[in-house]
Amino acid sequence: MADRVKQPTFFNDSNFLIHITHIPTNKKVEFHSWLTGFTDAFSSTWQGTPVYGRMDDLYTFAKTGRVITISFDVVAADINEARLNQARLNTLTQFLYPVYSNPVAGGSSRENSQVLKAAPLLKMKFNSLVRNAVDGSELVGFLNGFTYAPDVNAGQFFANKDKDFAYQLHNVQLTFNVLHTHLTGWVQAEGGQGADGRVTYSFGKADHPTQSREGARLNANYPHGGAGGYIPKYPNPQDPPPQLTVPDLNNDNVADAWQTGVGTNQDEADAKQEAITEKT
Repeated sequence: MADRVKQPTFFNDSNFLIHITHIPTNKKVEFHSWLTGFTDAFSSTWQGTPVYGRMDDLYTFAKTGRVITISFDVVAADINEARLNQARLNTLTQFLYPVYSNPVAGGSSRENSQVLKAAPLLKMKFNSLVRNAVDGSELVGFLNGFTYAPDVNAGQFFANKDKDFAYQLHNVQLTFNVLHTHLTGWVQAEGGQGADGRVTYSFGKADHPTQSREGARLNANYPHGGAGGYIPKYPNPQDPPPQLTVPDLNNDNVADAWQTGVGTNQDEADAKQEAITEKT
């Protein structure tokens, strides 16, 4: 029997799984992150009012919305994993539906005597791309759309004696509308003014980003993590950032976790990554 393909180092690491939770029922589903696409779309809405004699409308700001689209493959190595993947996809599909009450008014038919109790709100998290910038928890929102398509060319298994297909590969795409659970906007920082006498602003929290860990995290890592120890200084963006502290075990001035350029020694990179994983 041929050996199975070795799994990637972080294959089962929680940070590299796509986590989705159905808020009303607290049911959860996870997928391995075989990502094929990712977009994070921010759109601002302005209300325009035409005024006689003006070529331009008078605009009033309304809101800035955020919609995440994430595409990934759901892959099975064998029939057991294919069945499990189908169950996960079925669960995710069920997450699009609301919660209903038990029969009311003594009705005998559940279909005709139940009322809607809770909308299908979800929480989702994936690494630094989909997470709450304040505390690293899940983003709250809902799915605008969800599609999955079995790749018939990749093959399939017979899942049971009825010869139901369990496909080896599914292509999945989610469109997630984010509902912000913290302030997204600029506020005057505690302390009032900077050294130059100008008003100092902080993103999302009044905590000054150089004095509060939470304020620094939000300033540096909204909407996406990965900014490390960089704390932006406002209103003087020309100031150089502080020295970043990232793993560089071989002292080549390149973060070990992202050594993917030409000339990288793959054996060395794998060994360093395993060392980092053990430490974290």
